[in-house]
Amino acid sequence: MRAPSIRYTVRYFTSLGYTIEQTDPKFGLGDWKISGAGLPLDGRTFSTRVLLWVEWMDYVAERIYEDFVIKEIQTHWINANHADRVAFSAELREWGRGVLSPRL
Repeated sequence: MRAPSIRYTVRYFTSLGYTIEQTDPKFGLGDWKISGAGLPLDGRTFSTRVLLWVEWMDYVAERIYEDFVIKEIQTHWINANHADRVAFSAELREWGRGVLSPRL
């Protein structure tokens, strides 16, 4: 993977409310520290810009998946009748305890 440029990286994360610090900004080498109070990855340090971007993409992929799951659950709930909602509620409780359901 080729990471975005140093300039783009700093501009992108700054636009999201982060502060980016480099130990050796002259050549783009050294550690990258990202900080932003209450934001994901706050306080994390990455040895390369590539690792910063890989971790960020992993975080974003998780959020996209969670959003997909939530929308599927909402759609199922909205389209269900009362009996289906009762059964679905029971499945959700079990899923919360770690019991897998074929519908979830």
